[in-house]
Amino acid sequence: MYIFCNCKYERITDDARRSVLSRFAGCRRAVFNKALELQNDRKAKSEKSISYLEMAHLLMEWKQPEEMAFLKEAPSQALQQTLMDLDRAIKDTFRKKGDPAKKRWPRFKAKDIGDGFQLQQVKPQDIDEPNGRVKLPKLGWLRYRRSRPPRVQMRGRNADSGEGKAGSHHEGLRQMVRHLCDRVRNPRSRDEGEGCRH
Repeated sequence: MYIFCNCKYERITDDARRSVLSRFAGCRRAVFNKALELQNDRKAKSEKSISYLEMAHLLMEWKQPEEMAFLKEAPSQALQQTLMDLDRAIKDTFRKKGDPAKKRWPRFKAKDIGDGFQLQQVKPQDIDEPNGRVKLPKLGWLRYRRSRPPRVQMRGRNADSGEGKAGSHHEGLRQMVRHLCDRVRNPRSRDEGEGCRH
């Protein structure tokens, strides 16, 4: 059985790296808004929406002009994940009326509101748990405040970086644990943070 555990830690960065992370989040927001603008135009013309694969090809074209060359700074994984998120959000708007997963049409992202990005392929060797470090593409090793140790052996799955309320910077590590459980508990339970009894 696979269990996904989300752990959020405070990131310890200097101003230079914080600026780079902010630019990565800005690139993500620019890609999301540009792709959403295309989808809105197609919706207004009553045309079929663009799929993720078509948008991924457009992403390569968007990086070519000089005015959009800043997109090359950000990790491609983060930009591709943004397009996947938008594709999922658009598909969720077309669900049946009574479906609880039905959502409204996506809206443009604003600066400094939920800024962040997600990286899907963090390797186990990219997480240095004892020293509280994680290695991110195009950034190198970043330290985080290890506020609580995991109770089970984990291996890296993905990471996200963002800014929370009141300007607190965080690093989220989503871990995948292969573990047999007697029963799965509510992941919001305070006594079982990993979401299982073992």
